[in-house]
Amino acid sequence: MFGTQMHWITFVILIFQILVLFAQILFYFARPNDPSRIRFLILITVFVIHNLLAGLLPDPNIPLSIFFQNILTYAGGITAAIYLIYYIYKEFKIFYFKFLKIKSLIQIMCISFFTLFIVPYYFSNDLQFSKKLFLGVPILLSSIFSIHIGAFFLKRYTKKKNEESKYIRNRILAGFLGLLSVLAMTITAILGDYQAIEQSTMNFGLTAVIATHIHEFIVQRREEAFVLAQLHVKQDNIQIQIAKEIIENILIKFEKFEKEERYLKGKVTLGLLAKKWKTNSKYLSHIVNTHKGKSFTQYVNDLRIAYFKKRIIVDEEFRNYTLKAMAKELGYTSTGTFVNAFYKKERIKLFDYIQKVRSNFRNHP
Repeated sequence: MFGTQMHWITFVILIFQILVLFAQILFYFARPNDPSRIRFLILITVFVIHNLLAGLLPDPNIPLSIFFQNILTYAGGITAAIYLIYYIYKEFKIFYFKFLKIKSLIQIMCISFFTLFIVPYYFSNDLQFSKKLFLGVPILLSSIFSIHIGAFFLKRYTKKKNEESKYIRNRILAGFLGLLSVLAMTITAILGDYQAIEQSTMNFGLTAVIATHIHEFIVQRREEAFVLAQLHVKQDNIQIQIAKEIIENILIKFEKFEKEERYLKGKVTLGLLAKKWKTNSKYLSHIVNTHKGKSFTQYVNDLRIAYFKKRIIVDEEFRNYTLKAMAKELGYTSTGTFVNAFYKKERIKLFDYIQKVRSNFRNHP
């Protein structure tokens, strides 16, 4: 295509990823301290470089020996595969193998690439022989990682199916597809030089990861838009005016509400509080938006989650409760609501957080 070795499928994939890359750069500058966005930005950049190398090289018109061009191409693929595995581990908080961490994976792949690909290719000048000799290692490693991460995802996807939202389960599925794509690509590569199939396979998993990342971004924007709308509550386009004495009185009641932990008493709504405090629910909503800087639902969820994080540290019995029992103690009517509220607040899965706390106490009683 365009006088190069690039297949049209690789070109389409590359254009799509470049568009995502530019969008992600803009999002990164909006929140430069978000580690998840930084990892995703690096992931897209690595895959763009990989697809460029795989599509353009080897090319006899480029003033670089075919030997070095092939080394660059395969090095780009190895880098993309390793970073995708690293990204999945970090984003899904998966515990590393005891003897095979990402650092060990990099070391094994570098040594194998040099001894089983570069050296044989240099002396034999036979690309297919060198490729088949080397690819056995990444096939073995990606199989091990697939089994390890697959077992983790399967456990999370099935046993926690009723406790986690469809959104979280979709992220789990996308992560597993991303890992399988690495294994599938190495198997395809050893069968022959099929650029279209190799690139489609390798980038399929990344596309699933991109889809979940975009979905998460949309969910976050909707949440922020909702909070922003709540902060500008208006009635007939005129800002609600509340007497100073009423505001002070309601704030005192909210202070008592927090001190006595009434937010743990089952279902808590604006309507119920307004009726109990003999006031207007719109007044309560406006005061929470203005003085707490959040919606009423988020306000109650934040109080419950803060209480949960303190209690799970100091109360050993509570620490060993089931999720259902914990949710009931916090006033949630369902476990799923608790799970979703915690993830929105802390950006970490509730199950992972609880396991981490329990592990810390087991290791440091």
